[in-house]
Amino acid sequence: MKRSLQRLIPLIQVAALRLWSNRGLAACAVIGITATVALTVSIPIYADSVNHRLLQEQLELEERPPFAFLFWYVGAWNGSEDWENVAPLDTYMSVDLAADIDLPVQQAVRHFRTPRLRMFSTQEGAYSDEDDELEWVVLGMLSGLEEKARILEGSFPSPGISSDGLIEVLVTLSLADRLGLQVGEEYVVFAPPSARGMPDGFERTVRIVGVWEMAEENDEYWIHRYSAFETILLTSNETFLEDIVPTARRGIELAEWYFVFDGRDVHVENTLPLLSRIQTIETQVTTLLRYAELAESPANAILRYYQNVQYHTILLYTFGTPVLVLLFYFVAQVWGMIVDRQRGEIASLRSRGTTVRQIVGIYLLEGLVVGLLAVAIGLLIGNSLARAMGRSTSFLELGRTSPFDTRLSWGTLRYGVLALCVSLGASLVPVVASASHTIVSHKREQARTMERPVWQRFFIDIGLLIPALYGYYLLRVRGTISVLGRGSGASSPFENPLLFLVPILFIFASALILLRLVPVIMRWLAWAAGRFRGAVPVLALRDLARAPAQTTSLLLLLVISPGLAIFTASMASTLDAQLVDQVYYDIGADFRLTELGQSTEEQTDDRPSYSFSPEEQPTDPTEYFFLPVTDYLLIPGVQQVSRVGDYRMTDLQRNVNIHLLGVDRATLPSVTRFRSDYASESLGALMNYLALQWDGLLIDRRAAAAYNLQVGDQLQARINVGTRPESSFTIVGFLDYFPTSYPEDGLFAVANLDYVFEQLGGRYPYDVWLVTEESVTSEDIWNGLLEIGFNIISVDDSRALVEETQLQPERQGFFGLLSVGFLTTAALTVLGFLLHSYVSFQRRFVHFGMLRALGLSVQQMGLLLAGEQLALIATGLAGGTVVGLTASRLFIPYLQVRAGHHPLTPPYIVQVAWGDVAIVYAIFAVMFFAAAGVLLSLLRRMRIFEAVKLGEAI
Repeated sequence: MKRSLQRLIPLIQVAALRLWSNRGLAACAVIGITATVALTVSIPIYADSVNHRLLQEQLELEERPPFAFLFWYVGAWNGSEDWENVAPLDTYMSVDLAADIDLPVQQAVRHFRTPRLRMFSTQEGAYSDEDDELEWVVLGMLSGLEEKARILEGSFPSPGISSDGLIEVLVTLSLADRLGLQVGEEYVVFAPPSARGMPDGFERTVRIVGVWEMAEENDEYWIHRYSAFETILLTSNETFLEDIVPTARRGIELAEWYFVFDGRDVHVENTLPLLSRIQTIETQVTTLLRYAELAESPANAILRYYQNVQYHTILLYTFGTPVLVLLFYFVAQVWGMIVDRQRGEIASLRSRGTTVRQIVGIYLLEGLVVGLLAVAIGLLIGNSLARAMGRSTSFLELGRTSPFDTRLSWGTLRYGVLALCVSLGASLVPVVASASHTIVSHKREQARTMERPVWQRFFIDIGLLIPALYGYYLLRVRGTISVLGRGSGASSPFENPLLFLVPILFIFASALILLRLVPVIMRWLAWAAGRFRGAVPVLALRDLARAPAQTTSLLLLLVISPGLAIFTASMASTLDAQLVDQVYYDIGADFRLTELGQSTEEQTDDRPSYSFSPEEQPTDPTEYFFLPVTDYLLIPGVQQVSRVGDYRMTDLQRNVNIHLLGVDRATLPSVTRFRSDYASESLGALMNYLALQWDGLLIDRRAAAAYNLQVGDQLQARINVGTRPESSFTIVGFLDYFPTSYPEDGLFAVANLDYVFEQLGGRYPYDVWLVTEESVTSEDIWNGLLEIGFNIISVDDSRALVEETQLQPERQGFFGLLSVGFLTTAALTVLGFLLHSYVSFQRRFVHFGMLRALGLSVQQMGLLLAGEQLALIATGLAGGTVVGLTASRLFIPYLQVRAGHHPLTPPYIVQVAWGDVAIVYAIFAVMFFAAAGVLLSLLRRMRIFEAVKLGEAI
């Protein structure tokens, strides 16, 4: 051990010196590993925190308090028991249970009852007649009652038997009122010959000493409701356990042990041990008393919580895989730059006898020093990222949400250590490759800079593209891919990660293939530049064309980062827009109110039915009366209102049922959302058609195609409301979609609401669509309606439904992770480009010195370097844009959230997030100017004679 330590100390010293000599790159490595650790640990922290909140909310909805356990023995099912058999279990519950379950105890209650006894007044002499009892009662005890009950009259029972041999008991207020019981009265209770379990002749005289009720009905102390204690004569614990049950054969009819534990610290890392302890306790309880059982516990909820955490963790890690791969790639690139600067040193060490293991060990020590610091910082940042994910409502948007606590744990630390290990593994790849070279092989390797990367030589990029294209083929054929989704029908990107991985694989493969073309493009541009005057463009382009290996790693980062950003931003924008479109299509406007008005016929249902079979004919049509719809504008915050009638009608000529919507043509366009793909004409133009034709009808385009209907055709129909007169409509236009009408449910049409009422001979109930200020809530609408006097039975709130959907854990985690990944990759791309520019300048220091010596001015050298950087950035940005837009157009149409009864309506429209694309372009512009400024500063400080002398030495 001492010898090994003596060998390790010099290696530690060497590692520290080498890190200090490359402190700038080492700091960048710390940043990269910190970002990797932070993103890695943020996922399990978020999954645990959000599901822990849901667990607490779910348990609070139960009748019992959260983490309440009820153990019982029920004699009604299994026969009454002797106290001697129950006592061992009672001792275990009182002494050992809390330690075995290992949770803080908030409440512990014991409750025992005897079998049923007959109660008679002592004032009546004989009571053998079975019809003369006052009540069937039980004797019982409830521990801790003195602190939770309120004595309305009298006092609590004294422990033990009174001096005159009577048992003091409490009665409930309801029993006292029903039987006229008074404090101080004495009664006899005994077991009749037919009583199960109690011995014949069991008899006790009881004295009522108090009437009680619950001090607080909602207190977590109470095992049962107050009514369950009505026929229980409660005595003191000592009296029940020391006098009543020891002298009564099989005197325990019901035994209950009720515990409330503090489960706030139950998280995913201690869930399985807790479930194991609960199972062990169940076995122990059954062993101590046959047929005793755990009646109620949060075990099933805890198990679901554990499963949900595991599911969401896997799901989010799948979504985060592309970003994590980029982070590991960045760490490997930074470490590769460090190794590249020390290749000559490594080769010298190998030539002088240093083994590969020793060299790898030195770099491993360096990585551990850097990594341990990164883990400490990354854990704290990851906790903050998890909080940000919990507040995410959309891509790069934070909104209000119910708070939940995040926490660091040993389980979280394991994830951080795992991220560190993977980062160290990625960083050792270039080390192992360089450690295999001696001075001779190193020089030989330097001469092979023109050689293509290994992934090009073995066509790995083509191999990656094949499964991506096959995934796209499956998407086109099946519409979805289901692997990790819950159930075979999972088709949401929040539940089916393979839907997300296929386009990401396509982006990576396309970026690699694009890099094959970069040298060819650069050579062609260099040839074209040679046709014009000026050496700077030719030199810049030829340098990029002749040494592609020097820029391949950077270009890959520059292509993938914008491509991934454009795809994820477009997907997020599309999913957000689709959510809003679906909700507003289903509801119609900001608010939809169902108004009944006042009718001449009393309705027994919540909403009247307007559909009749062909044989039915109402004898007395119902009349409805409504307040003016403009009165809705009196509600504060309401900006516009429109009436929409929802009815059914039958095309008499073709015997086809049609969903008919009656609208106010003048106000409808200002309250509803109508996308351009809902019809071939704008909503305003369609409403104008209804204005020009009083009996006009806008009909489903499918109906027009199926029945060869044209504009101007007459349609004879019967509206299935009221007396159902025949009506005539004139077709004035066609619709593909209309809010609240679904092609999946059949044909639909839109007409003037007042014309519909004219045909029906009166007004009938309709919906009211409202547009309001954003701050208006459904509660505000309800309160305003109550003040005005409208007869409303329901209010549908579009904004509330959108917000509720946005706060779903899967969606929040998904968009939060995309946002964090976008910002992280953007920052590391900028940092990676600046690092590459600096290291490239240092590597080509001699080359630049020679060019200066040959006569190039500082301005020309600045243009040369700026041209190279501009060419790299333009190539990466153009390639990333093409790859990102292509992936968006190909794959986003299949990343649909298909939910509800009409998952395909309205149609899914891909929306490119041009605003976020502009952010990407701005980041790259800032990156270019920053790199150009740094390189120009280095050029101004460069001394030609130092570069020339260094070149001679080399």
